[in-house]
Amino acid sequence: MVHIISDSIAKYVDGITGATVIAFPGMTTARLASRVQRDAILLSKKYTIFHVGTNDVCHLSEDEIIADFNNLITVVRKVSSTKILLSSFLPRLVDYSMTGDKVKDINTQLKQLCEERHVQFLHSFRPYFKEG
Repeated sequence: MVHIISDSIAKYVDGITGATVIAFPGMTTARLASRVQRDAILLSKKYTIFHVGTNDVCHLSEDEIIADFNNLITVVRKVSSTKILLSSFLPRLVDYSMTGDKVKDINTQLKQLCEERHVQFLHSFRPYFKEG
């Protein structure tokens, strides 16, 4: 019923009933948009949760990251009728002192983009940060 498509962090997720986890280590948002456009089977479930973008934080500006998510939404809607859910960015403890504020700002903008594009935003930042 659900695909969870993610960068490498999802390979550690297990035990979710009714969901198939698909992890692409090193995946960026732009590369994921290209991948789902070529491989629509990734979008064959009723719901698709995307957790991607952490690999973009150090290399792209906030505006570029939000533009890539906007493009991902557009691409998915062109090739599938799956319901899109976007997970918030999670902090990376290895570089949180350098990227933490940027991650928070991106999550604020991503939430706004989701509202504008009628996409469900998943507030996973705080539970992850508090619970690991």
